[in-house]
Amino acid sequence: MIDWTLEPIFSSYWIAILVACALLIGWFFIREDRELTRGKRWLLGFLRFLILLAVLLGIFRPGATFTKQSPPRGAVALMVDLSQSMELSASVGKKSRWQVELEIWNKLLKAQPELGKDAPLVIYGYDERLKTIQGDGNNQVAIEPLGPATDIGKTLSELIATQVEPPLNAIVWMGDATQTVLPSSIDPQQIARQLTQLDIPLLMFGLGPRGDVDRIKDLALEGVPEQVTVFTSTKTQVVGMVQAKGMKNQEVPVRLFMKVPGQESKRVAEEILRPDQLDQTLPFRLAFTSPAEPGAYELEVQIPVAPDELSQENNRALCFLNVSKGGARVLYIEGEPRLEQKFLRRSLESSKEFDVQFQWVQKQEWPKDLTPLLKSSEYDAYILGDLDASALTPATLKMLSDRVREGAGFITLGGYQAYGPGGYAETPLADLLPIEMDSRFRQRPGTPISPQAHYPLESPIALRPMGDLGGAKGIGSLTEIDNLRSWMSLAPMQGANRWTGIKNGPGVQVVIEGTKKEPMVVAGGAELGRVLSFAFDTTHQWWSQGKGELHKRFWRQALLWVIRRESPEEGIELEMQHRRLYRNQSSDIRIRWNPGTTQNPIPADTQAKLFQGDKEIGPIPLSRENDRLMNAKVASPQLPGRYEIRATSIASDGKKLESKLPFLVLDQSVESLNPTPDWALMSQMAQLNEPAGGCLLAPEEFDQAIAKLVERRKTATIKLVESYRLGDGTADSWLLFATIVGLMSIQWRLRKNWSLA
Repeated sequence: MIDWTLEPIFSSYWIAILVACALLIGWFFIREDRELTRGKRWLLGFLRFLILLAVLLGIFRPGATFTKQSPPRGAVALMVDLSQSMELSASVGKKSRWQVELEIWNKLLKAQPELGKDAPLVIYGYDERLKTIQGDGNNQVAIEPLGPATDIGKTLSELIATQVEPPLNAIVWMGDATQTVLPSSIDPQQIARQLTQLDIPLLMFGLGPRGDVDRIKDLALEGVPEQVTVFTSTKTQVVGMVQAKGMKNQEVPVRLFMKVPGQESKRVAEEILRPDQLDQTLPFRLAFTSPAEPGAYELEVQIPVAPDELSQENNRALCFLNVSKGGARVLYIEGEPRLEQKFLRRSLESSKEFDVQFQWVQKQEWPKDLTPLLKSSEYDAYILGDLDASALTPATLKMLSDRVREGAGFITLGGYQAYGPGGYAETPLADLLPIEMDSRFRQRPGTPISPQAHYPLESPIALRPMGDLGGAKGIGSLTEIDNLRSWMSLAPMQGANRWTGIKNGPGVQVVIEGTKKEPMVVAGGAELGRVLSFAFDTTHQWWSQGKGELHKRFWRQALLWVIRRESPEEGIELEMQHRRLYRNQSSDIRIRWNPGTTQNPIPADTQAKLFQGDKEIGPIPLSRENDRLMNAKVASPQLPGRYEIRATSIASDGKKLESKLPFLVLDQSVESLNPTPDWALMSQMAQLNEPAGGCLLAPEEFDQAIAKLVERRKTATIKLVESYRLGDGTADSWLLFATIVGLMSIQWRLRKNWSLA
């Protein structure tokens, strides 16, 4: 389409017309000498006409605008999944996903002439990063799906930023949409929205089983911890989830094996699951007792491989078991729940050293028989709260007394139904406690409070440490410096038990007293056991003061003393963020320093090295964070196998300290652990991109994809407008000027030759 225009000088048609008329009149009325031949006169007249015409063109400045429709120029990008999941089956019993990708790739190369020369095909590979595939796309033999992970959103975002010339016109994406870089750096759905805004269609070819879920069989372990830290001979458990597909109403055994150094693996726990749906995730708990010897052990959770299972690599999960010497199992017996027990349990359970079992004895259960809990010696300490003696059977009280005499720790707390008011003066526990009780002050539940057995609430009692227990500067030593001031800053106790007296026996001493010499905490012994009796039960106030850490330290020290572990030695402990490493993965490690009673900082000569078996691989650079912590980062070795980090240091007494921490480098990819494509994500992305022409296709629907691309080129034409005007450009201006000058020169030369004026 062509549009003609005029733009006269001075933007005025009247001026241009007047000038044109004057020139035409001059051309018409000026006549040449009659003596010239007719041909010469016509030639001079024609030259004047041409000059007049050139001048008129310069005056009216004619122009032309050309408009035409043209298909858009832009690249079609093919994104090929290069992650290791492409080695999995594309469907049940069929070719691999990589083979399907190559078929689509080759078909697209053959169909390129249909797209036109203005739509070149550019090829990219992707896993956790976007990779440009050089050449014309026929070099497929040199390309293998070896990517360790997949990041869909990031690679699509990189494609948008990378492909600028020619501009991106459409994307043909292939993959299973299994996002293995977690968390995803960029949301894939957000990228789909961005492509819609840019009017770029996203044609997605989903690879992997679909539509035959009842035929897909796959069992996958999920959520199994990398490591479990426990103490010797304690009950613990490994928890996780099993994702069961195609196993409806079938038994799925989950088994736990423990590998002891120098011995064969043995089964230590098993649980049978039975899914009632075709695709279901079920939890499991595998309970077992930790070894009696401290050390590093390996646990393996296994699920037997089902017939025709899609992937077998996700049927096993390794877990390290760190068994430490020490720790304590505590049985806490309490009456009506109260604030003291809530915060006391919180403080004790915050330490991995203690396993606290809470036993609430309700009123309707009196008298409760706890002898089944007390028969074995699995508890290292017992805590008795505000509970009347009649709430427990005589056999329970007798067995509790025996356990303490055999070496268990025992802590008794204050309360309205504790000690003498609770009726304990006439029980076997009376001989254990370091305080004296009088049965005359017996206070039945629901009766008025006796002022002879309790200090009044109206007179709060501030605490101060007195005695020295095991060199710990008073149990619950809060700070090593200015200890008394720290104690005096704590909230005073709201009431307390008033004991009849303090026993005069070996090891009995008042550890904490009030400001008026009221005995508040008394320590003593009972044959092989240790006992602490507390007159108060309102230390929970310290949490509301913002001194929860001091509350934890106080009760931790108290419990450590009764179980005879109040003076820890110096030592180092290794921690590792990940104990199961895939190739090219790294993990943070920490070296924690236990200063013991010396409170010395971590020695400067502390170092760490990496070993495989007895072969030293090399040192691990450490950075000091504070006086009790060093940090480092270890990269996964390339060869799979069992490795070990060894940290060494020298204690203040010259003793060599060492801590070992094994870890595994797995010969498997996280890509192969989840063989099922994420069809939900692909569908969501296709729906978000649908306004731009995006869709989700099966590999056999390739012709439909080509038709969409061709149709898009036909309908998505762009309008090209080109305008030309005489005098707008330098070249045509000079050409017009040269034409006028040339014509006038020719006319002047002819007139001179013919002897004309």
